[in-house]
Amino acid sequence: MVSINIRIDAKVTTDTINRYHGLAIDEPLNRDFWNTQPEAKIGMAAGSFSYTKQIELDTGLHTLEYGTSGYCPDYAWTATLYIADVEIATESCIGRDKHMVTNFRVGFTGVERRFPFPFPRRPIFTRLKLLTRIKKNMKLFRTKWV
Repeated sequence: MVSINIRIDAKVTTDTINRYHGLAIDEPLNRDFWNTQPEAKIGMAAGSFSYTKQIELDTGLHTLEYGTSGYCPDYAWTATLYIADVEIATESCIGRDKHMVTNFRVGFTGVERRFPFPFPRRPIFTRLKLLTRIKKNMKLFRTKWV
C-alpha cells in the first residue's frame, strides 16, 4: 500500500446555489450520488470548494471520479485535481451529467498519470520529432512522476 494525498480545488463557473460534491475511487460515481452513494458525498458548497484527503492505495492503475449535483451548462463547476501536490487534471463544466474522470497509476516510487497519444496542442513538426524520439527509446507514452 502507498499513502497518497488527493486534493480537489473547485470553483463555480455558472452556478449560484449550494451543491453536493462527490468523489469515487475505483468505482463509478452515480448521477444522483448524494442519494444513492452517501459514502461518496464529500461536502456541500457554493462559490468554491476544496477537499484534501490522505488515502492508502494498492500499487497499480486507479480511477478517480469527481462530480457535483448541478446540471451543465447552467450550474457548472470547474475543478483541478492534485495528487501528491502535482496537478494531474483540470476540467470545466462539471455537473451531475459530466463528471471529471482521471486514471492514474500508483507505483513503488510515486504516481504516474498517462497522457493521451499523440499529445494535444503541439505543432505537427514537434509531434514528428517527438514520435521519432519515442520510437528510438521504444516508449509509447509520456509519464509525469510525482
